[in-house]
Amino acid sequence: MVRRTGGFTMRRRFTTTALVGAAVCTALGGCTSSGHAIASGSPAASSATPPTTAAPFPASMPPASSSPETSGLPECASTQYSLRPGSEGESEGVAITLFADYRDGPACRLTGRVTLEITDQTHRRLVVEPNPITRAVSGTLQPGKESPFPNLFYWSNWCGPVHTTAVLHLTLAPTRQAVSGRARLLPACLGNQAPSRLFDTP
Repeated sequence: MVRRTGGFTMRRRFTTTALVGAAVCTALGGCTSSGHAIASGSPAASSATPPTTAAPFPASMPPASSSPETSGLPECASTQYSLRPGSEGESEGVAITLFADYRDGPACRLTGRVTLEITDQTHRRLVVEPNPITRAVSGTLQPGKESPFPNLFYWSNWCGPVHTTAVLHLTLAPTRQAVSGRARLLPACLGNQAPSRLFDTP
């Protein structure tokens, strides 16, 4: 009778201990196969990391504006510079910009908003998201200095007709100066199920 009672007591203690251990595991987020609890900050608990998302444009692209501080300079007059569109292949997409070439006068700052719209030769807007797209710009113009906006936009994933002529229309506000020109090439098709996209660069 004593052994049965003792056996029953041991089994009851074991069951109670197991239940307490299960509650601890649940509170801490899990246990190993040996029953040891996994702390929330341990390597085993943090091994499942969320997948990273690739950047929409290549990391090798230079920033949209690499100009120094311009707050002490006067605003540029429209006669001090000329505008022209630019495009070049970058990875599997196309980098698009608005070049501002210095003409004359003192150093000045050029600020505003640039809008890009992409159409075909008949002025029909291409199916690109978003189209048009607008972003702010700020840079310095001075003698011997290149255009302050090396890259403004990035166009990716064109799965439309391969012989499409893409025309880039760029407008600088608030002066409303506008220039147009053909894109030198089209982005590669990365997936028919995904839309063609436009991004503004960092």
